[in-house]
Amino acid sequence: MLRSDTRKLADLLDAHAHALMQGQADPADLLASAPELAEAARPLMALANALAGLWTPVQPRPEFRAQLRHGLVHAARRKQTLAALDSRPALLRRPWIMGAAALGSVVSVIGVIALLLHARHHARAQQTA
Repeated sequence: MLRSDTRKLADLLDAHAHALMQGQADPADLLASAPELAEAARPLMALANALAGLWTPVQPRPEFRAQLRHGLVHAARRKQTLAALDSRPALLRRPWIMGAAALGSVVSVIGVIALLLHARHHARAQQTA
């Protein structure tokens, strides 16, 4: 079967499924619109008709719906709360980064002071020599 025929068959079966969901189970009109696909579509449509007769709509129990609603509302509120807490800047969410940055600054200042003291000491040593 060609790719275009496969696509047409899929569209034909999709239309049949929609007709079944609306209670219209006569595939004759659909098969008439694509007679070249009738041989391949007929057994698949028969299977769909048989399966459609086996399934019945199910309504969930009111307790289940109430429990589901409560759980979804709780999850949504929790997500909003976590989003509000995480709205802080990234650096504030990781205090160790702030500590490391402060330590790095202190080490840099100490290094500059040590360099200046060394340069002063070296200059005095050359003046006295």
